[in-house]
Amino acid sequence: MRVKYIINNNKEEALTYQKEYLVLTLEVFPSSSAIAMHEGDNIFFRLENDIGQMLMYPSKLFEITSNKVSSRWEIEKNHDGSIHFLPSLWRGAFIDEYYNYTPSAMEVYKNVKEKLFEEETY
Repeated sequence: MRVKYIINNNKEEALTYQKEYLVLTLEVFPSSSAIAMHEGDNIFFRLENDIGQMLMYPSKLFEITSNKVSSRWEIEKNHDGSIHFLPSLWRGAFIDEYYNYTPSAMEVYKNVKEKLFEEETY
């Protein structure tokens, strides 16, 4: 799945207007959740920004340019009611380990991201 950054709100410093990005995960939060209320959106795309960080961005900032859903995605429902579509190797504690720069998580991230990219380009 690919998206194009179409709403330049001058808040997202590490995104380029009109640039396409590969969606790494799709995350849906309850409308009443703090993040949904703060961002005014309850659907988020996790992608790698222009400085190489994997972060969540509100879907309202993007248009979908490729609706091809990754065959590597699985569905995970969390205790807070959020639903995540993400690679199986990224379930559980992976996100915390990634943001703590755990070497094994960084390697898993790199390998899975490459596979997602390859799958999208075919």
